[in-house]
Amino acid sequence: MHSSLPQEIPSRWEVCTFIVHCTEVSGEASRCTFTMFMPCNLSEGSRYSFLFSRRLEFPSDRYNHRLTQESVNNAARLFGKCWVRLLQRGDLPQMVVGQGSASIHWTSPGLTVRALGTSRLTGEGALAYRVEVSNSGDQVTRGVTLSFTPPAGVTVLNSTPSGQLFGQRWVWSLGDLPPGTTAVVEINARAAVAGSIRSTFVATSSDNLKAEGSVTTEVQPSGLSVKMSGPDTVEVGREARFLIDVTNIGSRTLTNLTASDTFDAGLTHSEGGRGPLVRPLVPALEPGQTHRFAITFTVTQPGLQCHRLDVTADGGHVASARGCVTGVAPVVTPARLAVKVSGPPSRRAGEVASYTVEVVNEGSAPATNVVLSVTWGVNLELLEATRGHEDDLARLTTRWRIARLEGGERIVRQLNCLCLNPDEQGATVRATVSSQQTPSVSDSMQTVIGPPATGTAPPRSAGGQAAAPTGPGSTAPPTTPTPPPQGAQPSFPTAPSGTAGPAAGNLALRAAALADPIRVDGTTTIVIALSNDRSVPDRDVALSVQVLDDGLVLTRVPGTTPSPVAAISNQAVDFQPLRELRPGEQLSTPYRVEVKGTRPGRHRLSVTATSSLTPGGVSTELTVTVGGL
Repeated sequence: MHSSLPQEIPSRWEVCTFIVHCTEVSGEASRCTFTMFMPCNLSEGSRYSFLFSRRLEFPSDRYNHRLTQESVNNAARLFGKCWVRLLQRGDLPQMVVGQGSASIHWTSPGLTVRALGTSRLTGEGALAYRVEVSNSGDQVTRGVTLSFTPPAGVTVLNSTPSGQLFGQRWVWSLGDLPPGTTAVVEINARAAVAGSIRSTFVATSSDNLKAEGSVTTEVQPSGLSVKMSGPDTVEVGREARFLIDVTNIGSRTLTNLTASDTFDAGLTHSEGGRGPLVRPLVPALEPGQTHRFAITFTVTQPGLQCHRLDVTADGGHVASARGCVTGVAPVVTPARLAVKVSGPPSRRAGEVASYTVEVVNEGSAPATNVVLSVTWGVNLELLEATRGHEDDLARLTTRWRIARLEGGERIVRQLNCLCLNPDEQGATVRATVSSQQTPSVSDSMQTVIGPPATGTAPPRSAGGQAAAPTGPGSTAPPTTPTPPPQGAQPSFPTAPSGTAGPAAGNLALRAAALADPIRVDGTTTIVIALSNDRSVPDRDVALSVQVLDDGLVLTRVPGTTPSPVAAISNQAVDFQPLRELRPGEQLSTPYRVEVKGTRPGRHRLSVTATSSLTPGGVSTELTVTVGGL
């Protein structure tokens, strides 16, 4: 029904009212239902006549009409005014009942997204997003979901509420939003690339509504680099040790470096607790400088176990590394003992020869009631040995008793012997080890003893009497090395590494802790024997000791050393180079370095020797247990 606006507004017409209700929204067009309400004083069954201020056409059944957004925004202007008059039954004259303006009401659901987040960060920093999804309409917005596909280099860590990951896309189901309400999603992520990162969040509803919001973050390159290495597999119950290098790759000094480590439930740190472990590293790191340390875990569960190390410095510099190890079930094998004797191939009469005896249980089952016996030839005299030995000097024998040696465990015992008389056949040092579960096994070595050098003490007999001098004149007796400090068994050195020099042989290193284990804040002395096993002289022989773990600190260099200290800190000590080390020569006085335990656990040190013939150096590592008393 339609009509044109009359030249003059009829008098005494009744006002009619339209209510507009939106049921569909698509782009800028809406499908709406229009309901016409009659004046309350018009009776049911009456005939009506309608008059509109604008020419409009409606389907006669539902009064539906498709409007553009512009039409919706100007609904009042579109519809203008509407009048109605009552037509009486029969031929009665028409009676005007009133007039007025039409009223129009527009209702619909709404959907908007407001995204907030970190605008600037440095390096592999944390990104924090807050996404607000709102219903700006006056009807319920149904079935709302929020989705986010992280850009390249961005990793979602967690969120509140939790989302679901479908491939690369994260989705949060927010449900129905009543009119005027807002749902909030907070997201924590990490950026691993430098540059401009744009993150876009998209909200949709089952009403076919869609909205989105974006955040742009500028990521500056970090001046930190972290590299980590560690074992691939470790038996459950054993330790996994990860070596970490933290390097300043920038052009400015980095200050106040701090490390934080978060690890899985299948890993246990020696300090206990569930983490994260947070500790300071160094107060400053110069450009190009690297700080090295180690973190040791005990694997307590089978399967893949991982940890993440985050290193930060002032100025927002951040770098991270992730390490994983697979815990495997231990394979039980019977106890099997092996023994190895190391020492100098040659010495002169009057010199001190240092011997190291290493015992290892190569099985996985423990060995109990272990007895280690060491005997030596008549041209050697025992001066000192690792604490706990029982001497039978009449038989040129000393013994150690070890109650229990776990599977894979190593122990080291050290002896310092005085070379008495020349012995071209070689003075033999033999070690024999046995246990309740294993038979005896032995190993031996010989040290050829040459004539004393001119100006040294005359050789002596095994009973301690001076033998006839072989050179002119008499000399002072040899100096006895300082006895080792009293303590428990020393830690073991690993096999020396290095590339042979231009002549046969190499530099040889042997190191042992004379007290192991030690208490927290207790000390032990590391004794280091250095020899030239080549047949030619070696020059500029330098020694350095470095703490690899954070549970030990270097305290001092006690007593006399073969060469002065060049530099020392609580993490490393460097000795000045020796001008020359003769062929086959072992230093008569060992190097000694005192360390203190600061944290419980097994902690390692590295000893490295370099020379003109071995510029790449040879190294050995040893372990000191702290808190095991």
